[in-house]
Amino acid sequence: MNIRRNARWLTEKERAAFLKAVLSLKARKCSKQQKSMRLYDFYPLEHRLVRHRYSARTGNELPRDQRDGGHRGPGFGAWHREWLRRFEMDLQSVDPSVTLPYWDLTDHQGTRDVIFQDGFMGPSGSPTDNKLASGFFRESVPKKERPSWWPNQDDGTPLQGFMVMPGLTTIETETMADHATKDNLSFFNTTTLTRNLLSFSLLPTRDDIRELMKIDTFYQRPNIDTFSQRLEGRDYHEPGHTVVGGLMASPRSSPNDPVFFLHHCGVDMIWALWQRRHDQKDLQYLPPKRGRNGESVTAIGHHLEDPMWPWDGTLATNPNKAIPPPQQPFPPADPDMKPPTFPDDAFVRQVHSQDIVKVGDVIDHHNLPNGTSYMYDVEIPFELNVSGKKLAWIEPYFGDLSLTGNIIENAGGEPGSGDLIWGLGGVSRGWLESDTGNLHLRGRLIKNETDYSNSALNDAIVLKHYNQPLGYFDRNGNFHLKGRLLNGQIAVS
Repeated sequence: MNIRRNARWLTEKERAAFLKAVLSLKARKCSKQQKSMRLYDFYPLEHRLVRHRYSARTGNELPRDQRDGGHRGPGFGAWHREWLRRFEMDLQSVDPSVTLPYWDLTDHQGTRDVIFQDGFMGPSGSPTDNKLASGFFRESVPKKERPSWWPNQDDGTPLQGFMVMPGLTTIETETMADHATKDNLSFFNTTTLTRNLLSFSLLPTRDDIRELMKIDTFYQRPNIDTFSQRLEGRDYHEPGHTVVGGLMASPRSSPNDPVFFLHHCGVDMIWALWQRRHDQKDLQYLPPKRGRNGESVTAIGHHLEDPMWPWDGTLATNPNKAIPPPQQPFPPADPDMKPPTFPDDAFVRQVHSQDIVKVGDVIDHHNLPNGTSYMYDVEIPFELNVSGKKLAWIEPYFGDLSLTGNIIENAGGEPGSGDLIWGLGGVSRGWLESDTGNLHLRGRLIKNETDYSNSALNDAIVLKHYNQPLGYFDRNGNFHLKGRLLNGQIAVS
């Protein structure tokens, strides 16, 4: 099973493999008759088209409340889950070891110090035009700055850079983010990736996600305080797009920025954690069936039994079959703006008529076809066992610690021979007592730690889970815990 991991804590080798796979999708071309598209560009095109589907019966664009099969409804999570699975499969066609990493929005420090740095996803754009001026995702990366793993194109020549396909970044006025006005249209209508990073303090915190996890209904119209609506909206999905800005600020152009896939993998991770906390056999924790208690939405692709575009068969198998718009401009936009178009040199990928995926097919991401099932690292328990006994465990996402015993701060004495000891240079900083399950600390417990910088971890003993720190003992014997203490009392020796 694929294990998807926190992007911040990838090793240097894993990060390079992921970057090479993404850039290789830009280097590869697919041809159809006289047209040619880079493999990566099918994704921003499909994301654009799912919002503007046409009726296969009439050839006309569906009504506004029916045409978006992937957003603003209970199918939001399912459509993106399947679409991300396809993207991950394409990455694995380059390197089978690669899995899609997630961006944890609540890790503001890692977002600043790792994710948006030149060595990974790249920084904010230029103050003058928002275009990337450094990093691997510039339109042109100088030869001297290309790492040894840099991919070649199909003809054997090195990829020049990450050029955005013309026509895939045009937008309509109605979908512009609040901060994307006519005065700064350089964010859009561009072949160069643009970003305008805002303060990372605008992103959610772990406490925000704790509250989100408490919601006990997946979707219900017109209530906007159900899980799916808040996940897609103000609690997680929208802040990620807004804070990155540039092309990420508009749904019409956002997948042109590769950080989109890390962000939506994080959205899917939050949904996966919510699923673990609720019974997925209970209908209130699932996308609705059509007509259930008046909760149906009009758009096809948002109910358990609905096939999702473009994996929705033919008219013979789906009377509501949708098709992409014709090769012509979408409905006219503001006359002062360049109208969005279906690019002349673009074509839709062929989907086999038997390649049908319904919303209900992707609910269980642990049971997907063709070896594509996956888990997130934070779904896998982290346990501390001594002599075969589970004495303590840490919930990996929130970092909450549960003990069978208690915490003893400022502990004196020495650990026993059967205890689990954390020490350095022959000096113990803490130990888990095998008989009582008590956690002895030379110092004290520091909860809800957010500082996992290199300086903080220097000379620290770190408890890692898939390379992600869940806590660490500093040189004074203080234990810095990622989350809260759920079980056990604190006593002083």
